[in-house]
Amino acid sequence: LCRSTNAPVPGAVVTGSVILTSTSASNGTYKIANFPFGPNEVQITPPAGYTAVQPQYSIAPLKGETLKLDIPLKKT
Repeated sequence: LCRSTNAPVPGAVVTGSVILTSTSASNGTYKIANFPFGPNEVQITPPAGYTAVQPQYSIAPLKGETLKLDIPLKKT
């Protein structure tokens, strides 16, 4: 999400510590299927024209859990 407008940002690359990658769609959503449960790191590579407010997140999903992670991006 764009931090200043709260609008979705397409083209952001979201990568988990187990090298699973997903790119956000035109509506800003992304999905990484079969993400392993337990402690993991998620790294954000924003599209051109944006910077990540926080480029890395620590998460620990439970087995079978679906997580929603809204990632703020700042327009440069």
